[in-house]
Amino acid sequence: MSESRSREERLAGVLEAFHSCRLDALKPSRAAIRDGWDYIEGRRTLDEIIDDVVRRHTRDTDQEQP
Repeated sequence: MSESRSREERLAGVLEAFHSCRLDALKPSRAAIRDGWDYIEGRRTLDEIIDDVVRRHTRDTDQEQP
């Protein structure tokens, strides 16, 4: 996996994002924390994480039709 940012830059970005959540009185979910570590360690790209989050949080409306 080719990553243009260093581990330190990825860590700073994740910490900043989680800090922003806390400023808004929100708490990152376990999945968000796991995704953050995957990104920091270079195991997954932001695009992969975004695709996964969209899949986790969107429903297939065709399956809800009677």
